[in-house]
Amino acid sequence: MPLELSWCDGTAAQPFRAAAAVAHGAVLPDEALAAPLRRWIEDLNELMVCWGLLPEPLWYHLVPLSAEVVQPRVLAELVLRKTLGYAAAASRADLLAVVLGAIPRAVAGRASAAAWGADMQAWRDRCAAHLGRLLADAGRWSDPEAIPQAAQIVLCPRLLDSGEAWCAYNRVTWEHGEQQEDRPAALPDLVRLAWLVAQLNVDVPRFAERIRHRPVPSCGALAMLPPVLQAAAMQDLAVCDRDTLAQALGAWRPALGPCAAGHSAAHEEVDVVWDWWQTQRAGQFPWPVALEALDRMLASPDRWSAAEEPAHPGATP
Repeated sequence: MPLELSWCDGTAAQPFRAAAAVAHGAVLPDEALAAPLRRWIEDLNELMVCWGLLPEPLWYHLVPLSAEVVQPRVLAELVLRKTLGYAAAASRADLLAVVLGAIPRAVAGRASAAAWGADMQAWRDRCAAHLGRLLADAGRWSDPEAIPQAAQIVLCPRLLDSGEAWCAYNRVTWEHGEQQEDRPAALPDLVRLAWLVAQLNVDVPRFAERIRHRPVPSCGALAMLPPVLQAAAMQDLAVCDRDTLAQALGAWRPALGPCAAGHSAAHEEVDVVWDWWQTQRAGQFPWPVALEALDRMLASPDRWSAAEEPAHPGATP
């Protein structure tokens, strides 16, 4: 079944993306933009502490919802329903709406997705022509049900050089603009977008229920990278080897969300993921079993080595 892609302007979500990135320790290119966001985050944190609300669930719903819900009161109520429940949403939405409405929006004024014109249309045409096949091949290397049948791409102005997958909303936030000079030429944007879209079905119960040690989106992101690189190699878009895997994890790590760069040691992950993939590619074990094995390996990397892999990815180490 062909991949159905929809596109929307993510300018409204950009201030919340930037704030989430700053909260995760990212450095914005302009301190004049970052300083007001840090002050706003302090106000938001006061509410979260008062309400016993952890930051990660809030950002996980606030950022993708802000792409389509622009009214602060409605946005506040939806976020609180998702994080604290209906009763809390009814009693606290007005206060959260005041804070959300006060977010500094200068970061959103840097560019508009609607102004990208012909360049954006060419990019969308390229995605329509190649992304579906790339993802279908990635599904053959993992599980066809691991690949979503539809996805929404939220187009954001270039700021963080980051893209994020929000599996709860079947949505990807994607920055489009000129290729940055320090990004590896061996990692084209089309492959990066395929990797983000390929993460959107990791919350399907038959996959998610096997992941117990690590946040489901984080484990799913690492698991889908080798199949996507393998699919890209079939189309001569990239190569699938340990060095490319390491480059991709270094260059593509999101600046925000559960897979953000500050959440883990990338070098250690590269060895674990690459060793896991060699076993999986040779054995072609069912994808839920493979996900469980990767989750365990990431939880105890010191207990695994390339020369001492389990006979079965689902076996107890």
